[in-house]
Amino acid sequence: MTKVSSSTFMKRWCRDLRSLQTAGSLTGGARKLARTAALGLMLVTTASGFATASACSTLSLQPLTIDYDPTSPAPTTAIATIQADRWDSTAETWRNVHAIKPLPGNEPNGISFDLDFVAALPRSWQSGKITSTYHGYPSGVFSPQSSTVIYAGYYDTDDPVALQVRLSIAPGQTQLSAGTHALNFAIADRFGGDVGCPFGNFYTSDWNEAFASATLNVAEILQMNLKGGGLGGTMDFGTSMETGDQQFTLLSVTTNAPFRVIMASDHGGVLKLNDEEAATDEIAYTATFNGQPISATTPYEDLSPVGTGYSQSDLEFEVTLTGDTQTKRAGKYKDTVTLTLQSAL
Repeated sequence: MTKVSSSTFMKRWCRDLRSLQTAGSLTGGARKLARTAALGLMLVTTASGFATASACSTLSLQPLTIDYDPTSPAPTTAIATIQADRWDSTAETWRNVHAIKPLPGNEPNGISFDLDFVAALPRSWQSGKITSTYHGYPSGVFSPQSSTVIYAGYYDTDDPVALQVRLSIAPGQTQLSAGTHALNFAIADRFGGDVGCPFGNFYTSDWNEAFASATLNVAEILQMNLKGGGLGGTMDFGTSMETGDQQFTLLSVTTNAPFRVIMASDHGGVLKLNDEEAATDEIAYTATFNGQPISATTPYEDLSPVGTGYSQSDLEFEVTLTGDTQTKRAGKYKDTVTLTLQSAL
């Protein structure tokens, strides 16, 4: 259908050709009036300079999941394919397909990434990467007045387009918790004239735009060992142990997710004479992990979104003898404790 035109309407359109968002809202309002006319009538007002409107293109991003390891020293890259389908051979105008993102430091969800042009497509007459500032474009995706980086290919109007852009996620983003994150940007299909798209500018162009999102899958990191290395050791109370004696060891823990440490004991939380399960001589003890009580029934938990935040934390595991040590038979008392690091996701 053609756009409704009047001198007042055209003045509002021409007030600020830079404000694409305003022009788009006016265009949408005109079409809504035409579509909702009573008795199913189509109200059309023709004006010189307007081409016959037609269906706009359909924009989409092929599903894309990117596996990301923040500890890797190199950027993580993937190819995103923007599909813009349009089958109208009547419009004679240029076409311009975009992938758009804010300038570095302003990305949605705090994920630092870049877009780059991959290669020219057949029948393209100009392709590349530019930096520009749009006012309210793409509307509803980024804040008005925000600076955006634009990666564009220019094509013949009638061709369906599959534009490939390279996504590059910066390394070392340790603020990202394990799990899935949305990598958000925008895509747009712009034409040199009126072709029936939902957004438009009276003088220059019509366009369609859409929100685009790839899935960033952040690998889970769970590492624990004795400080200095190793997965096993001995906490020795010596030959003159007394009730209240303490021994501790440091464990190096690195995570990027909520986690818990589970404690298991061969003898149920007591030291047994000669390490024999059937022994009746035993000495009770209690334990703490990072200052919090831990036992076979009470795990240690850190439920912060990024756990230790990728950095290595030295957490103290401490044992205190609480049972009677003076009336026990001579001999070696022992228990074996196993600490297991688990994700709390």
